[in-house]
Amino acid sequence: MKIHLVCCLVIISCFLIPLNVFAADEGAHAAEFLSHGVGARALGMGSAFVAIADDATATYWNPAGLTKVKKHSFSAMYSDTFSTGDGSFLSKGLVSYNFVNYVHQIEEIGSIGLSWIRLGIDDIPRTTFIDIDNNGRLGDYQDINGNGVKDDGEPYID
Repeated sequence: MKIHLVCCLVIISCFLIPLNVFAADEGAHAAEFLSHGVGARALGMGSAFVAIADDATATYWNPAGLTKVKKHSFSAMYSDTFSTGDGSFLSKGLVSYNFVNYVHQIEEIGSIGLSWIRLGIDDIPRTTFIDIDNNGRLGDYQDINGNGVKDDGEPYID
């Protein structure tokens, strides 16, 4: 009887241990904002855009794709999330995500791309307990993560 109980406990524990392993989250890193993705076309494909990358968003997805861009290409994206307003078009979200990109082909050199990406939280109240008369509010500040990229997109193999 005691052996059966020990065997049952061992088998049950073997099934419970992997559940704890999968419950763990991967965590975050300093450039977490770069994992959101850019461009309606790429995001509409579920971010499976690395192999195609033939438009202005190639500086984000795959800089080697700049060689496929002919003439010039422009891309911009703006997103407000976690809306704090009344749901109207003009209501401002808590977190804003911005992306601007321009790619230009120069025949002698290849394609050159410039991009800027920003994820930020604006108007965070700065407060203190010292200033009782002004409700403790000292002003506002921002939390911004940004990245700029310049890429020449020159092919290494003809």
